[in-house]
Amino acid sequence: MSEPTHIGQDQPPSPEVSRRSRLAWWLHPKVALPLSLLVVILLSPFLYRGYRISSVPDIGDPFDVAAFEAIEVPASDNAAEIYAAADAMRVTTKYPSADLDRVFENGWGDATEVLQKWLTANERALNEWRRGTERLTTQFVSPKEISIHSIFPSVNEQLDFSRLARLRAERNLREGDVVVAWDWLRASVRASRHLGQHGPIIERLVGIYSFSVAAQGINRWAADPRVNENLLCKAAEQFDVDDALTPLTSVGLKYEYLSNLHTIDGGVSLSDLGMVPSTGGVPKGALSSFMFVMGDPDYSQHLMQQVFAGWLEQSDLPKPKRAPVAGVRFGLFPPAAKPGRLSAAELESRLLSLSLARALLPALFPAIEAVDREAASRTALKLTLAMQRYHRLHGDWPTKLDDLVPDLLKELPDDPFGKAGETLRLKRDGDDLIIYSVFTNGIDDGGAITSVGNETLDAGYRLKRPHSPTDGK
Repeated sequence: MSEPTHIGQDQPPSPEVSRRSRLAWWLHPKVALPLSLLVVILLSPFLYRGYRISSVPDIGDPFDVAAFEAIEVPASDNAAEIYAAADAMRVTTKYPSADLDRVFENGWGDATEVLQKWLTANERALNEWRRGTERLTTQFVSPKEISIHSIFPSVNEQLDFSRLARLRAERNLREGDVVVAWDWLRASVRASRHLGQHGPIIERLVGIYSFSVAAQGINRWAADPRVNENLLCKAAEQFDVDDALTPLTSVGLKYEYLSNLHTIDGGVSLSDLGMVPSTGGVPKGALSSFMFVMGDPDYSQHLMQQVFAGWLEQSDLPKPKRAPVAGVRFGLFPPAAKPGRLSAAELESRLLSLSLARALLPALFPAIEAVDREAASRTALKLTLAMQRYHRLHGDWPTKLDDLVPDLLKELPDDPFGKAGETLRLKRDGDDLIIYSVFTNGIDDGGAITSVGNETLDAGYRLKRPHSPTDGK
């Protein structure tokens, strides 16, 4: 007969008892609480990263990136290579800017010897540049390749060519060749329209400056009595053709978006952008980890999607039809009512936080305002040519803008800064006539187009009655 089996005190516990014992140890407050705290500490960077990224919804690219990147200007239409060849021939010189201003104000008779030699030395380069202005457009950089590290050859150099072309026109006026003078002024207008048609905002801004140089020259040229009504009519028709080449603001914004996107995709840090968060005590070697915790680059990509979506929705609209700016610091527009869109205030608060987006986003809203100011200048210049034509036909200025319609203009252009339907204004000042826009403040300040300090109340041109030039003036 077998004896009963007894479990002695020295026999090991069963596996089930052991499991319960280990679980009880892990669940003991003295163990569980420190371990839970350790887990939270280890996960907190990932939790914060996830929270930060999710705080800005991913709405996708604000335009068809693939289609835009595929845009390539045919070589037969692209003036970039010609401009580059002209730039290689260009001779630089140093001169006081005041000397150049005097020539632009008074004519070739005020040209110093330095400026005369500068123009002569650049005859070959200037002729090559003008050949480029006859092309339809310019693309210096492919949208596939643009980033903040891109170099834009011949863009800033276009400023020199616009000044040289203006000098050449003033010399031709002095020599009595008003037709050739117009050809040079027109070339400068066309070059200014090329810049920004297929390029970033910096190109557009250079084009705006180049246009202002040409426009002031056209206003002087139109007052020369040797410029008859037929030539003014031809100039007005050609200006309308060239003005139609004016780039859309949205093109430059799309280039800027791609520049930021490609820069982030290529790998960039805050220190690369000159934004080391030293105030937060982040060592330089820990920046990569810091950026990861802050949600970059995903966080910044989501921010830029939202910001550029608002800019692209509004930038090509005439100013009176645009929504008012809601995010003042960054010039943000209120978003369209679509899923995932943040308010301008929410976007602005996130842009103020340390991120790649804050470092990468250039001052783009001031560029939109610069385009608006150029629109007022372009509109005023059209009226300038029409007014000078009227003076040739009737011997005096019109008393009101409506006198130009329909013989000289099909319709009056709107004031880009006025209310919807408001046209530019005119004011008689002795023998002169002032054509002006109410400009940025939206108030008619009586044709105060002369800048006081850095402020201009109204914007436009002072038209001189046709007069015989004296000493080139």
